[in-house]
Amino acid sequence: MNDEEVGDSMRRFQRLHVLSFLHVGKLPNSIGSLKQLWYMNLSELSEHRLSETVCTLHNLRILILRGCKNLVELPTNLMNLTNLYHLDIKGTRLQQVTPEMEGKLCIWMPQNVVDAIGANLEGMKALRKLDLRWSNDSYGSLDEHVLHQLKPNVNVHCLVIVGYGGSRFCALLIDPFLVDLGLSECHCSFLPPLGQLAYLKTILIKAFDKVESVGCEFYGNCISTSIAFKSLESLTFERMPQWCEWIPNVAESEEKAFSRLQVLCISEGPKLKKSLPGHLHSLKELAVTKCSQIVLSLPRPTTINKMSLKDSSNDHPHMVKLETLTSGGTVS
Repeated sequence: MNDEEVGDSMRRFQRLHVLSFLHVGKLPNSIGSLKQLWYMNLSELSEHRLSETVCTLHNLRILILRGCKNLVELPTNLMNLTNLYHLDIKGTRLQQVTPEMEGKLCIWMPQNVVDAIGANLEGMKALRKLDLRWSNDSYGSLDEHVLHQLKPNVNVHCLVIVGYGGSRFCALLIDPFLVDLGLSECHCSFLPPLGQLAYLKTILIKAFDKVESVGCEFYGNCISTSIAFKSLESLTFERMPQWCEWIPNVAESEEKAFSRLQVLCISEGPKLKKSLPGHLHSLKELAVTKCSQIVLSLPRPTTINKMSLKDSSNDHPHMVKLETLTSGGTVS
């Protein structure tokens, strides 16, 4: 099918939402007529520069450029795609990611696009959420190198990292302006020092299979005049199969840590034995699931008004043990 025939075909599908256009030499200008597209796969496109026509597809959310080995430049007006949140540039020769995109940016498999990850994220002033997703393969020091290159703008308040293969996190996670943070399926043996992030309100930590202990490294280098997790309101741990203990911070400010924490959820921590930190005086909601060995010591008097304590093992059912429960609220 020649370019003219491809163009005619596209003009007949004005309402098309999903398009996979694979192994083609040149993207036809008629692609701009597909205004309803929200997913476009252009894997192994032969062009050196992506056509500016793509920038007119204002409903586009997902753009796949995987395997475009000749691609060295993105269109200058890609910032006009304000709904775009997923950009796969694995196997390209890009020297820059998009100049600026509204709201959020997802980069899939950044370990394969080291040069592109060196892009000027710091200049993306409209970016609010950055989502980095590695593959299932662990690249260790290479992942650390990639993550170290990222310097997002201070306006990025939400960060999601999935599948990171490094043994430790770099300064990216010490961004003092982060508000929401999600870390999932990472290969680190210790959690990063998140307690020193003064504006952090929400944390999700999921599937850290190597973490055995949560302790002072989690609280960070908070001196006696500062407060660890001073703004945190919601903390969730999920699927932590090797986690055995949560050691409170021994610093003088420990009693003030988690001073605003209202929601604490822990699920699938079968080896977690020791009790949770005390002094959770603002806690309103507590959920513990599949943590059969844990012993909970609740603050007295407690502010909790909603509590769920469950272990759903069919073969060996257990009840979560309580050391103290002195006032009302609901338990399920």
